[in-house]
This record gives sequence, structure tokens and C-alpha cells, in this order.
Amino acid sequence: MEQGDTAYQNRFDQKYYGRVDASCKPMYDFAIWDVMNRRTYPHVSADLHIRSLIRAQDRHVYMVVPTLTNEGALTANHWTLHVDLPSGLARCDLDTHNVLTAVGEIREGARRMSRYEYSSERQPPHCRSRLLPGETHCLDEGRGFGQLLLRIEGEIGYALLDNQPPLCWTLFVDNAPKREGMIEYARWCNW
Repeated sequence: MEQGDTAYQNRFDQKYYGRVDASCKPMYDFAIWDVMNRRTYPHVSADLHIRSLIRAQDRHVYMVVPTLTNEGALTANHWTLHVDLPSGLARCDLDTHNVLTAVGEIREGARRMSRYEYSSERQPPHCRSRLLPGETHCLDEGRGFGQLLLRIEGEIGYALLDNQPPLCWTLFVDNAPKREGMIEYARWCNW
């Protein structure tokens, strides 16, 4: 269920109540502040769409297309999206404005991932960087963001099948808490 962005006070006993499963319980002070502060920062969600470009027997090519949606009531002025992909697979076709950049390699347990970054600070001149309430930005080549391609060939495909790594993302927006998500292997790769 979607989180609310306001707390309500019972007019008879003057207490604030919050929903817990199917019942209402009195709220603690920190919970009231948490709910009330939700209106002080933008609520932006991210999603990674995977487009299959080539799907031959021993060769697959996928395009990763991030999408940002402002689901809140405040404008998101500054944002940065990190996309972590299995090392050695991704190729970043950088655009002339460097909106999409290769940050480097990171380790997540036994996995090695390549990190790519999209940022509103490096938007092309013809694109707006801010996200208005209810607005969605697709960070694809058509909007000047370059391409992020995953190329899987031969032995690499079989190694991926053994490891089944997810594609991960982390979103930073203005003063909002960071948001993270992932796409499971079965949803992005059909090897």
C-alpha cells in the first residue's frame, strides 16, 4: 500500500493514529514527524526498461533505458541515477554532452559491477533537468542521453546463467532519502 504524506489527529482523544495492517494504532512522535516530513522532499521513482535488440542463439544485445517519474507534489530539481551492470557486458555509447558517464567498477559481495551515472547536472541544453509533479522522463538516446547496451556472447552467457546477476539502480534526489531497486536476472536476460 502507498505511504501517506500526512498524519491525522483524532478529534476526540487528540491522538494521532497510523494504519498498521488492518487496524489503527496510536503513533509515536518519530512516526508522526516521518509522515509529516514526506512533503518536504520530492518523491521520485526509477525503473529500468530492457529492450531486446538482438536475440540470436549465442549473441544477445539489450538496451537499458532508465525512466524517472515524479510521483510526489514537489518539483525534483536535481537528481543522479546510478545503474550497476555486470562487469564486462555493458558498453556505454556516450553522447557529446556526457549526461551518461562510466563511473567505474564496484564490488558487491563476490560480484563485480560496472557503475554508470545519469545526472541532471549534465543534461543536454535542449532538455530540462527538473521533474515536475506527475512528470516522467525516459533517459534514452532520443532525449540526448546516449545508449547503455548490454552485449552477451558465447561463454559470457553461460557464466551469467550460473551467477544470475541482477541489474541494480540507486537514485539520489534533492533532499530525499536515496532509493534503490533491482531487476532480477530472469526479467532482463533470456539466455
